[in-house]
Amino acid sequence: MKAKEKKHVTELLFTVALFCVFLISAVFVIVIGANVYRNTQKASDANYGMRTSLSYIMEKIRQGDVNGGISIGELNDGTPALLIASDYQDISYTTYIYSSGGEMKELFIRDGSSADARDGTSLIQDATLSFEDLGGSLFRITVTDGGGTASSVLVHPSSTGEGGAS
Repeated sequence: MKAKEKKHVTELLFTVALFCVFLISAVFVIVIGANVYRNTQKASDANYGMRTSLSYIMEKIRQGDVNGGISIGELNDGTPALLIASDYQDISYTTYIYSSGGEMKELFIRDGSSADARDGTSLIQDATLSFEDLGGSLFRITVTDGGGTASSVLVHPSSTGEGGAS
């Protein structure tokens, strides 16, 4: 009788131990899966911000690509910016796309008005822009996120300002 009871206790302990090992393994798998998901989501968010920034800028360039209306310049306070010239009802305006305080910003303002970095509308958080004129109407636009990851695009506007679109 004692051997049967001992066997029963051993079987019970083995079953409980096996269940505990399974439970601990399941918890580890869930924790590892949550960390992988979190890291993937963080990378996806950063990538989305850069892609969105570049797509937005490219679309603005396409919309404003008339008679050499795309250039690289500065705001009145010296902040580098992409300038997109436009005319509405015979009045000249300029759209400035730039970064200030770690944000991508846009400022649409009538020509001749004071354009300062603090006046723009924030578009994307955690994005720094840089612009480079490579000559021949070719521009490099680079977006850098808060983690230091950079993504660039080369832009060649169709119109050169030399008699219309080319």
